[in-house]
Amino acid sequence: MTTATTGPQASPASRAQTERTQRQRGNLLGAVMSPDYLGDPEMRHNARVSLIDGMYYAAMVGMTAPFLALAVIALGGNDYLVGLVATLPALVALASQLPGAAIVEGEPSLLRSTLRFALAHRLLFLALAAVPLLALPGPGRAWALILLLAVMNVPATVCGVAWTAMMGQIYPTNLLGRVFGDRSMMCQLTTIAATLAAGWLIDAVPFPYNWSALFAICLGLVMMSWYYLAKMRVAPRVLTAGRRLPSIAAVRSERRFIRYTVGAFVYHAGFNLSIPVVNLLFVRRLGLTGGWIGVLATVSGLAMALTSRFWGRLADRLGNRAVLLRTMGGLAPLPLLFIGVHSPAMAIPLQMLAGVFTAGFMLLVFNTLLETTPAHQRSGYVALFNGLMMATGAAPMLGVALYDRLGLAAALAAATALRLVGWLWLRAKLD
Repeated sequence: MTTATTGPQASPASRAQTERTQRQRGNLLGAVMSPDYLGDPEMRHNARVSLIDGMYYAAMVGMTAPFLALAVIALGGNDYLVGLVATLPALVALASQLPGAAIVEGEPSLLRSTLRFALAHRLLFLALAAVPLLALPGPGRAWALILLLAVMNVPATVCGVAWTAMMGQIYPTNLLGRVFGDRSMMCQLTTIAATLAAGWLIDAVPFPYNWSALFAICLGLVMMSWYYLAKMRVAPRVLTAGRRLPSIAAVRSERRFIRYTVGAFVYHAGFNLSIPVVNLLFVRRLGLTGGWIGVLATVSGLAMALTSRFWGRLADRLGNRAVLLRTMGGLAPLPLLFIGVHSPAMAIPLQMLAGVFTAGFMLLVFNTLLETTPAHQRSGYVALFNGLMMATGAAPMLGVALYDRLGLAAALAAATALRLVGWLWLRAKLD
């Protein structure tokens, strides 16, 4: 009878590996921070430092994203500006996509491009922290906040294009589900903690110092994110001669990419249209404070964190497309359900459902994009896709207009209709 490799005949290295694996099976954090399923040491290193970078950045997102509509209102903005805070930065990002891709495609080092533009974006948080302290009349500070967020999206967009292409260079597609499922889970847990802290800070610190302190803390978080991002190890690419961006003919030949982009565009329009409408429901109709908005965001974030690994592993088994369609189908009818919400307690289960399906949707939209883009000139295709998705940044303004003219039910019904159309398109067209 042969001796198993885990027995006394096993080598010290083999026993150490087995013991580490057994510890990690009982230690979720250890397994995520040291992913042994990534056999290559460089990939493991990159996964670890990218996770830490992502957690710091997610903390910033948790402290800002749920509260931007509240910040605009607190700084003197009206319903129009609540819609604009979602729309204008998205439109600026849209305009930055293709120029950003051209810059990235001309750089041999995707990491260097990512770091350069990430630093420019992060340093602007210093100006963001000063906005609430400005002595501007009327909605002046709200306008300043929105305009600065829009300016910040220029370097952020170029950074995002470079980072997405870099992820495609680092990881094989058959491991994307596990890698980004784990990353999403830890980032969502971080986001939850940050959102709870931000809700307390907004209510506890006097205005306007609460908003200034919030953005100053975010500056520290994103600089720590940049520090760990700089620790990644990514080999330079060999650039090919010719066009930096794909030609129209080349894009048209990528049928799968086109079909995916069309369906995702329609679905994103429905997704984004509902965002300011739900915010107006919370702030205007229900009169929620920063604390309550933080609780609702936490419920959604916790649901996302607890299900991210599930969606990632399910996608590795069934395929990104199949699981993406499941998540989109789950999200499609949710806006209609918010019509009947008349108290914070009624919103909690809907926020939970939204978190469950959004976790898979956000993860698998990204993974499916990497699958449907050709490896050559990937930055150009990513920029084109992202640009079209960001063009749906005009949808929040449409949502506010529908809300003002026709009411809450009409606005949320329109969001549901767009989501259903996008979902049905992808079911029929994406193979």
